[in-house]
Amino acid sequence: MPALTIAQFFGLQFSIGIVAGLAAIVWSATQHPTPSPRIGAWVDVALAALVSGLIAARVAYVLMDWGYFRYFPEDWIDVWYGGVEWHSGIIGGLLGSWGMARLRKVPLEQFTDGLALATPIGVMGGWWACRHAGCGCGRVVNPQADVPAWLTGHLIDLAGDVTLRYETQIFGIGATLIVIIGVTWLTLHEKWAGYRLWGVLFCISLIPFLLGFLAGNPSDKTGGLRIGQILDIGLMAVSIVIGFGIWFYRRQFKKGIGDG
Repeated sequence: MPALTIAQFFGLQFSIGIVAGLAAIVWSATQHPTPSPRIGAWVDVALAALVSGLIAARVAYVLMDWGYFRYFPEDWIDVWYGGVEWHSGIIGGLLGSWGMARLRKVPLEQFTDGLALATPIGVMGGWWACRHAGCGCGRVVNPQADVPAWLTGHLIDLAGDVTLRYETQIFGIGATLIVIIGVTWLTLHEKWAGYRLWGVLFCISLIPFLLGFLAGNPSDKTGGLRIGQILDIGLMAVSIVIGFGIWFYRRQFKKGIGDG
């Protein structure tokens, strides 16, 4: 059996994360007392979120690296090489799910709670895939430096070079797993209904922001922060604003409704 290429391996691992996330959406749909066809509506909303998210993430990535893609238009759709801008993907996915939820009459608040469970699963799949493709790789470490061995590994970068680096992808996987455990507990105990997704988005943005200080892939900087870290801060801010907006709306207009 021939060995998989880096692109094929990335696509396989990323796809496993997506399928697992879709399974979480289906499970979430079954937790609400609606007729069985409603599960199909939830899946439609999830697929709309996935497609719109991937398109937005790829378009943003191409535009950010237009100096290259203007000369190689045949590479515009090569998402299997890991070329996506995930912050744009999150925003695009939210917009797509909002539109389809209205069309398919799926309660958006309920769906966002399902998305809160699915999103970190997909993100963990992305970290896993990046470890073998080189995206999100850590900074090069001097073998003579006084750095604990468990913090480093001989890892590939986007250029295909393998050297001793910080294990940023493993840190990302581990931190995201903690988020998954936390949101699963909240889901099973019916806590923070309507707020879970915004808490999850805050956490999965905070993780790459912190790991950005160990990142190795080239990036423009502003104020000492990588562009990705600035986008992380933006997504954290959006999560806080929306979460606070939901809380304020409930407090002012739905005072009799418990928040779990």
